[in-house]
Amino acid sequence: MPASDEPGPSLAAAALAIGKPALARSFRLHRPRGAFCHAGWCQQCAVVLPDGTRALACQTPASAGSARRLGRPDPLRAIGHLAEGLPAWFWETGASWPDALSQPWLEILRRLSSAKPLPARGAGESAPWRRGSCEVLIVGGGRSGLIAARRLAETGRKTVLVEAERLGGIARFSPTRAGEVAALVAQARQAGAELREAALCLGLYDGATRALVLDEQGPEMIALEALVVAAGAYDRLPAFTGNDLPGILGGRAFLRLAAAQTLPEKCRIGLYTDEASAPRLLDAAAASDVAWHWIAGPGALPAAQSLTFARARLRRARGPGRLAEAEFEPGIRLACDLLILGFSQPAYELQMQAGRCAVLAGDPPVVRATGPALLPLLELGEAAGEA
Repeated sequence: MPASDEPGPSLAAAALAIGKPALARSFRLHRPRGAFCHAGWCQQCAVVLPDGTRALACQTPASAGSARRLGRPDPLRAIGHLAEGLPAWFWETGASWPDALSQPWLEILRRLSSAKPLPARGAGESAPWRRGSCEVLIVGGGRSGLIAARRLAETGRKTVLVEAERLGGIARFSPTRAGEVAALVAQARQAGAELREAALCLGLYDGATRALVLDEQGPEMIALEALVVAAGAYDRLPAFTGNDLPGILGGRAFLRLAAAQTLPEKCRIGLYTDEASAPRLLDAAAASDVAWHWIAGPGALPAAQSLTFARARLRRARGPGRLAEAEFEPGIRLACDLLILGFSQPAYELQMQAGRCAVLAGDPPVVRATGPALLPLLELGEAAGEA
């Protein structure tokens, strides 16, 4: 069960629990879409609430709307039904010609598909800017970030840690790590570190000497001397045909849903992962009594009780409006209602803003930061590529 201080299930989780992975329609031609990350970054679950406001279903409490009404097709979107049977990118390569008329033509297609109107730009006043400073700024309040905050504060450095969600990060949803979070937070604070949650680091400025942080009080520009990136990683969506079908979830999304016990019952769940990410997902499934229908991966896999297909590459996902089957090379077709993709992209954006370069590494490849930085910089945990 989720911890007592965790918020209740989101609208997206409530819909998934009753077997409705399709939450919305694509912006242009209303292809079905479902939440992939359940953390707010993939933007695939934007919905219109009963009061007319737009929101991400994965970031909205289940009490804000009816999960059963999400994803219902609009009967007026005649051209949307036609478009769903056409090859991907048809409209971009064919119907957008000539170039001078592409934008008006796409707007006509959008209206014929019954897409919702674009939101009006708000003119509200922003909160006043604040200014602060520290010797070391730590971005990411997971296990690695909290340990770093304690150890740096113990040396006498003025240390500020910012976490975009809640302190503990993804460890809050791990059956083997969740129990450590409260002690790590207490130790870091006792050492003198300043810990902020619901505080998002938007970027580095002025030659990486300042960081812009946004929290409930508004924006703050923080001067810093050194940077620790412990922002973890995020779910990565590999390239394969049909990877936008509702019912395809990231591994971290699975951890959140399994911890909250909001996965649908009597559901065939397939896992496609690499060897490094598999143990955490297997542990989470076992702790939540979730049975894998099958497990597959492009390389070696740990021993498991489920049907296992090692060295099988995912080629295509199939289904009429939602996932029903995954096809692997060489010629393996496996039925599933949910497909969990256990692949990670380490956080690299702040390192790039700090002057480092990007390279592609690994199989499947991920973006990694390399080379010198403009200031003392340390990567920790999953941001450093550690599983």
